[in-house]
Amino acid sequence: MIKKDIFSKKVQDYTFSVLFFLIFSFSIFFIIRPTLTTLFSLKKQAKDLEEVDQFYDQKIVMIAQVQQFLENHREKLPLLKEAIPDKPNLAKVIDDLNKVSSESGFLFKKIDMGETSLKEAKEKKYNQLVLNIEGEVDFSKISNFLEELLKQRRLKMVEKLIITQNKESSPSGLLKVEMEINASYL
Repeated sequence: MIKKDIFSKKVQDYTFSVLFFLIFSFSIFFIIRPTLTTLFSLKKQAKDLEEVDQFYDQKIVMIAQVQQFLENHREKLPLLKEAIPDKPNLAKVIDDLNKVSSESGFLFKKIDMGETSLKEAKEKKYNQLVLNIEGEVDFSKISNFLEELLKQRRLKMVEKLIITQNKESSPSGLLKVEMEINASYL
């Protein structure tokens, strides 16, 4: 009787259904699930790569704009090299200051230079040559000195300017001037 029950149509259908669901569950867990996780991870990677692609496209457009700007202003590049040279060129800066002082009538009592490395650095960076200047002059001559200094091609900034009345007042009305001038170089 047991043998007949095992081979009956109803038992075979149940057995087939149970085996089908076991095999189907196995295939879902071990075959379809990894495929789906791979599919979703690839979609995420594609989205990330599209974002990276957009970022690089923006950078390429910016590089093209800079290249176009440089192409349009190529004739002005030597002026930029003059304004901010590669080396400090201390002698040239002092010579420029002497020319301006002789034109304006401002006589220096003292020129002092801060610490500056005159060797070439391995890493290119923005540097400044600091000059401290002291002298005595009337107001119109110091004004002329500053105007002429700003007309020069080499970039020089007056970081500090102190004008005080001379303690030993003279009838000429000379003012004591202290200034810090920074000359930039790369």
